[in-house]
Amino acid sequence: MTENLQADCVQSRQAGFIQRFLKPTGRHPCGIACNTHCQIQRFHKQHCTEPPCGILHSIAHRTGGLSNHMVPMKIAIADDELYVCQQIRECLLQYSTQKNVDMDAPDIYTDCRTLYNTDLSGKRYDVVFMDIDFSGENNIARLFSDSYAVRERCSDGLALGTYLRHILGHQNFDIIYVTSHENYAIHAIPIRPAAFVQKPVTFQKIAHALDDMLYYRDISHRIFKCTSNKSLVHVQVSHIRYLNSCGRKVYLQTTDSRISFYGKLSEVQQEPCFSSFIQIHKSYLVNPDYIDHISSNTVFLQGSSHEQLPISRAYQPLVEQWLMKG
Repeated sequence: MTENLQADCVQSRQAGFIQRFLKPTGRHPCGIACNTHCQIQRFHKQHCTEPPCGILHSIAHRTGGLSNHMVPMKIAIADDELYVCQQIRECLLQYSTQKNVDMDAPDIYTDCRTLYNTDLSGKRYDVVFMDIDFSGENNIARLFSDSYAVRERCSDGLALGTYLRHILGHQNFDIIYVTSHENYAIHAIPIRPAAFVQKPVTFQKIAHALDDMLYYRDISHRIFKCTSNKSLVHVQVSHIRYLNSCGRKVYLQTTDSRISFYGKLSEVQQEPCFSSFIQIHKSYLVNPDYIDHISSNTVFLQGSSHEQLPISRAYQPLVEQWLMKG
């Protein structure tokens, strides 16, 4: 079943991307990104004849063939030269086809002001390809508050990048700078761009930048880092059964150990690696891959220990929503 599901998902992602890409106004209709579990369930219902087995979210991790971007990537391109935007757009289409990465048709901006004035909270871009030099906009930093304006020596693309990073601050938001000047990289380091692409744009350059970005993003989704007993600990997210908080500490229960560190669960759960976990209580966050079954007020986990975790009344609607998706 998983092989059929994998093939159908890949085929559907490619067809869907090309269809959206060829429509000038084609945007993903959902303003809020659905999680991977929901997307796989949707593909399963459309393309598979066998009944679902277990938690479908785990299929994405265990087959190894499904992309991390079951939800189409949302991309913007900002460059004052339209032909450069079109070159990047064509490279993205080729990348999507070759790498089986689903993408929405990119939004194109040919000036900084338009992108600055765009309400990005609804678009939630995953990555923005951005020029550093926009002709005629050398004073772009004046658009921004003094606290986030970059040094005078930095040009408009860097100022806008600083604004996007500090004001919008999506955890899954990346900037890839497209520039003719290699020395700009020194000034841009504090903005934490994912990559630099030096003009002229080629498919190899765009593909290399996206490969790097997706690799490090994948690492951030698979590994959680924390400080426990004054030592830095790296934990594979797939081995985490659940997290719970008590007082000033968060306890992380894995398949074979229990790790504690100082922090707040409300802050920890904002990490990208826990985006698929389910909050069942203000003090509990559960990995759905380890859920055996759920009653009205209890989550029963898999394993010989038969652990049971409480579902608080406040979080019952969230659990019910998750069950409806599954």
